[in-house]
This record gives sequence, structure tokens and C-alpha cells, in this order.
Amino acid sequence: MTALAQHSKDQTLLILLPVLQSGVGVGGMVHPYILSYLSEKYGFRGVLLLYGGVYANIISGCCLWRMIKTDENKENGQTRLQEPFVNSLRAILKNFEFVVFWLGSAISITWLSIIFIFIADIFVDKKLRQNDSTFGLFLMHISNVLGRLLPAFTLLKGNIPILWHPFITTLISVGGMVGFLFASTRWLILMFCALVGACFGMLVSMLSVISTSVVGVKHLSTASGLIFTTFGILNSIMGPVVGSIRDSFGTYDIMFYCAIGLTGSAATLLAIALIRTRLISHGSNQQPDIVESEVSCQREKKTMEVAHNET
Repeated sequence: MTALAQHSKDQTLLILLPVLQSGVGVGGMVHPYILSYLSEKYGFRGVLLLYGGVYANIISGCCLWRMIKTDENKENGQTRLQEPFVNSLRAILKNFEFVVFWLGSAISITWLSIIFIFIADIFVDKKLRQNDSTFGLFLMHISNVLGRLLPAFTLLKGNIPILWHPFITTLISVGGMVGFLFASTRWLILMFCALVGACFGMLVSMLSVISTSVVGVKHLSTASGLIFTTFGILNSIMGPVVGSIRDSFGTYDIMFYCAIGLTGSAATLLAIALIRTRLISHGSNQQPDIVESEVSCQREKKTMEVAHNET
């Protein structure tokens, strides 16, 4: 992802990163079937051998990537693009937009992934059949892949604030969770499955694009590591917690109430960041007018002094 950002610029990058994320979604959907087929045909050792060969080719392919020299580094004869980790981490943590996006997306994606994990049990809890849960999971995966492609089109609108996209997606996610909580018919639940899957795909796809736009390519690897480490920690914690809540209360309604509240708080964080960004941009737009008026006053004063001296 970082190498792709280094080799692409502007509008091309906004298209390539969502396409890359959609490929990850397709791989996650197809991989269990491929793994099952290879296990039956070649056994456990054969699967490890095949996967080792694939990854060996990936390593050799990555070696073909060349470092891109910036204008500043060309003058110094250097090819280093990345900042030291501590300096990079300090820089991105000082970026208010990134911190808000990091926290908001961590909360939202964690709860959406929990729905993915427990979707079969949620269908059983709703008194639906096992075949319905399989179809619902399939819809979530399909909409997840399509959702990962959507930012390639929505983020091309340059006049829209960058945090507006995750804010709207998070609000839609809250609506999908509310629908899961109160829906009782089969088709409504399947519809909300597709909605939640699309929101999950869009938020995951926005991670790399918005991180690149907010902190830049130089800090992208540190920002991505921070984001995905946070997701891993939260997912490892929330899975057992949600399971214990389900065992204690005998229903997933408590989980959805918690998900709605916390995802709503994530949307509130993004809204605060949007308002702050709007106020800052409004102030910067007003500043040139003030400076221009002061310059015009000084010009008029000098003109009056010249006219007075001539008289």
C-alpha cells in the first residue's frame, strides 16, 4: 500500500487504493473455498508448500519495486522517503484530523466486524434458518467488495471535505445496526446485511486513502500500522466480551445497543472534526480580506500624504 502510494499521485491514487482494497475483499471471500479444495487434494503439508511458493514469488516481486526520489532528496543524493518511526508517530499524533479519523474508524469498523463474526448466531437469535444466515453472510461479502470500490468515485469530488465521507458512512452504519435490532422479517434482515457489509467495505477502503490525504505518503506506513494494530487489539478483546454478553443475557440486543451508542459517538467525533476544519478554513478565507483592506488603507494614506506634500 505504501509502495503504491509512492508510485502514484493525485487522482490515480484515489482510484488504485480502493481497487486494491476490493481485491482484498474478493480474496477474503474466495479464500476459504480455495483452502478447502487444496486441503482435500494435497493435504496440510501440500497446502503449506503451495502457500510458501506463492509468498516466495510475492517477495521477489516486491524486490522489483524501485524507490522514488523526491526533488529534495535528489539534491542531497538520498533515496530515503520514510521518517524515523518515533518522529513519524509524533507527527501523526499531532494531526487532529488523523487522530479523530483513527478513533472514529477504529470504533465503527470494530463493531461492524463483530456483526460479521456473529452473523450466523444473530440469524438463529432472530428465529431464522441456517440457510438464511449463509445467504446473509454471502450478501455481506458481496456488498463489502462493492463498498470498497465506492470511495474510488466519491473521493474524487475534491470540493467535499475529506472527513465527510467516513462521517456519512458511520451514520449509515448506525442506521444499519438499528435495523438489525428491530427488524423481524427475513428480507429486512437480509437488506440490512447488505447495508452493513457495504459500510464496512467503504470504511476499510477509506483507511489508506484518507490517511494518505491527511498525513501524506511519508507517514503512511506508520499511520497504517497504528490503525491496523488498534483494530487487531479491539477485535481480540471485543469478540470474547460480546460472546460473554450473549451468554449472560441470552440475546444479542445488548450488543446492538452498545454498537449503536459507540458508533454514534464515533460519528460525533467526526462531526466535531468537520466543524473544526470548516471554522479553520473559514478563518483562513477571511484573513486575506483583512490583509487586503489594511493594504488598501495604507495606499490611501500614502496617496493623501503625497497630495498634501504637493500642495
